[in-house]
Amino acid sequence: MKIYQQCLPEQNEELKQFYKKNLLESHIFNFSDDVSEYFPKVNLAITRSGSSMLAELTNANIPFISVALPTSADNHQLKNAIFYEKKKFCFLIKEKDLKEKLIYLITEIYKNNSVLDTIKKNQRQYSDKNVYNNIDHVLKKI
Repeated sequence: MKIYQQCLPEQNEELKQFYKKNLLESHIFNFSDDVSEYFPKVNLAITRSGSSMLAELTNANIPFISVALPTSADNHQLKNAIFYEKKKFCFLIKEKDLKEKLIYLITEIYKNNSVLDTIKKNQRQYSDKNVYNNIDHVLKKI
């Protein structure tokens, strides 16, 4: 297992030490203009629940655990996460339950990896691989 984690620059050293102490292989990175460069490297993502990221992960057929930012305006991130969870594209853990449920969920996924295949299958039926071409086509018309 290798962990790729995006974090704030001031979190770099603490996270590196945490992963080293726990004997986990990791790659820490800060803001990236092209986070999609990491997509081919991951089997499971843990992410906030912004609509763009959830759509990108779904279109890339990457199962994810969605953790909504509880302070998001009108609780829109939780609404996004619930939408994707109902379609069986992801797992949802509320931030208040993160410490209690995250390790259990990851352990269960590790024990039964086929659950990720089921999520990918669900995502493939929904995703639009031509979404960027479609947007480009509409923009050219405008």
